[in-house]
Amino acid sequence: MGREISLFSGYSQKENRTTNYCLLVLKLLYQEHPKFLAEALGALVGGGVQVGVQFQQQVSKGASVPDGIITQPSFAVYIETKNYDWFSSQQLKDHMASLAKENAGQKIMLALSNFEGDISQRFKDIEKLCVEEYDGRITFAAVTFQELLDAVRLPGLSPGLNNTLDEFEQYLNHGNFLPDWKGRLDACNCAQFAGKQVANNVYICPAESGSYSHKRAEFLGLYWNKYVRHIASVRGVVDLYKDGTEKILWINDGSAKADIIDLARQRFEATYLANTNWDARVFVLTPLVATAFHKDTPGGMRGKVYFGVKSLLPASVEDLADRLRQANWRNLKQN
Repeated sequence: MGREISLFSGYSQKENRTTNYCLLVLKLLYQEHPKFLAEALGALVGGGVQVGVQFQQQVSKGASVPDGIITQPSFAVYIETKNYDWFSSQQLKDHMASLAKENAGQKIMLALSNFEGDISQRFKDIEKLCVEEYDGRITFAAVTFQELLDAVRLPGLSPGLNNTLDEFEQYLNHGNFLPDWKGRLDACNCAQFAGKQVANNVYICPAESGSYSHKRAEFLGLYWNKYVRHIASVRGVVDLYKDGTEKILWINDGSAKADIIDLARQRFEATYLANTNWDARVFVLTPLVATAFHKDTPGGMRGKVYFGVKSLLPASVEDLADRLRQANWRNLKQN
């Protein structure tokens, strides 16, 4: 016997509590106005979802055309939540078999987790099942907690509900359900090639593990001579191999894969001209912004250092550049 969604769920397992809170937010959206839930679900599955009573007139119904009709579209949404990025394909298939039996017009299966990286090929078997076995009657979507949060933050919500969403975001943040790369600055020592990299709006290092591996980050800073001197948002990172192949490590801004790969090749070739016969890790950046984030501790900086800059509350890259001029290297949290 399932439980009603409640502010006081009583669940001890983190996964169950998280599911309860996610459903509670969707329930509050519906209570505020059915159209809000429809917009949020539509944003998650990439299409319109009908929620609530519909009022129509002069609708042809075969031999009859009633002057007016009032209908209640039926829909069903199943959600499987994971604290970690791991899903059992068989579990999802079992859920969909149950969902197919629901007496509902629209049927939606959501896999909710803190997905990282490119998952476009991850659920191909589930998507194929939706088309071939269920004739498109089930819509499947893999959704991150960040995407859920973005979908429910709609214009026109009441102050009370917006406050609740702020608390929901705090819960997701404290539970490490939101991408940890958001608000991270990857400060990289590039003294040897700084001029070329700044000129071509890029950061490039060898595509190797160890000291050249990088955590995913929202921002990148170019450091030399005791200062981070330029910063930018990271659009995406691509490994370009000398055999002509490539591998996308991540895309931060939602750009098409082909576009990020093309930009990576253009900037790599422009930076190194004829000397491109090596495996390169290319950070495709937004326009670089000058700053002066001073390393006021002894010695230089080897390799890279990560900083958490959420606490600076930057409104833009330009704003972050200004705030870093006043920031203290010792006190800014490294992550």
